[in-house]
Amino acid sequence: MASNILVTGANGDIGRSVVNQALAQGKRVFATVRNKAHCETFEPHNELSFILMHLDDADSIRSAYSQIDKRLAGQALDGVIHCAAIQSPACVEFMKPEHLEQTLRVNTIGSLLVMQQAFSRLRISGGNLVIASSIWGFVTGPALCPYAASKWALEALIRSAQCETKGMGFHICAANIGAVQSRMLHAHVDSIDQMLADGDAEMHELYEACFQRHAAMVRKFNSLATSADNVGLKLLGIIDRSKPSRNYTIGIDAHVMRFLNWLLPRSALDKVLSG
Repeated sequence: MASNILVTGANGDIGRSVVNQALAQGKRVFATVRNKAHCETFEPHNELSFILMHLDDADSIRSAYSQIDKRLAGQALDGVIHCAAIQSPACVEFMKPEHLEQTLRVNTIGSLLVMQQAFSRLRISGGNLVIASSIWGFVTGPALCPYAASKWALEALIRSAQCETKGMGFHICAANIGAVQSRMLHAHVDSIDQMLADGDAEMHELYEACFQRHAAMVRKFNSLATSADNVGLKLLGIIDRSKPSRNYTIGIDAHVMRFLNWLLPRSALDKVLSG
């Protein structure tokens, strides 16, 4: 069982749930947040340490791991649960390149740096690296391009790393998570409305109906959304496994989507995802 764990993105709903449940299980938790104000939203706990970390800053990630090493004082880091990510909808035709670049820098390159720093430490402890991915790591739809592209690329990184590190004594696990009852889910719909409000007349004319259908579909997903606490509990269950699987699917909608992705031709699946 993992005793000393790192949880990234502790200020998010899933990350917060992982932190609180890990502490309840008696684990020592190093939780990364983007700013000090996030620390004040947690109840103080002797086994909880906060580390400032920005996924779009390689030096920040290296510094975070170095701080953890110092605080462990020779003990091993025996588990990492990587939850941190950003999501912001965009229309491919009107998307600014820097929008996609920033999402990739955080969700993909940032995740790569988190993984790279974890490998040498987990080789020592024989622990697990659990990466919170998404159903949008194997399907996509309207307004989802930046996020889905970052998660598809992340899935490729994970699968390559799983092949490359086989037999090294630690495990890398991807968790494809469906809709979660969280601020991110509601923010996604709000961001679509804001994107349409900020867009020009041409974008409205061409894409408003498509994006409104997608927003309606996301709202329907909310009825199937699993709780952040349930997701957190499952991620902690993975990190404590001695022989975990490489991939996990979390959430009813995620299981349904994986089945439809296997069953339906691409044109039919695209129709479903377009609302």
